[in-house]
This record gives sequence, C-alpha cells and structure tokens, in this order.
Amino acid sequence: MTRKIKEDDRLKGIPVVIHSSLTGQANEEHARRVGAEGYVAKFVGDELAAALQATLLQGAPGAG
Repeated sequence: MTRKIKEDDRLKGIPVVIHSSLTGQANEEHARRVGAEGYVAKFVGDELAAALQATLLQGAPGAG
C-alpha cells in the first residue's frame, strides 16, 4: 500500500509511518524501500507518538 501511495502524484506527499507487530532490521529496511518515512515495531505508545511527531515536523512548512 505504501508503494502505491508514493507512486500516485495525488498522494505521494502524504507521510507514511508503518506500525507493525513485526520486528527486525529486515522489516525496517523494507519499510524504507517502499518509501515510508517511519517504522514502529510492536506497540510502544511513546515510540509511536515520537515517530509521528518527527515525521509531521519534517514536512511542516518552516520546519528545520
């Protein structure tokens, strides 16, 4: 799904953070290959919130 979002001119600007029950470097690398801006394995609320905040700030106008 991420790859399809990133290939569509209408949607490609939408940041994607993948939240998965799968862990491991291979899964994180796959997420990057398909264009995801972030990856959070399993549910750790603070990590998910931090990943979403970082991703949104990267795309915000005027963000460093």
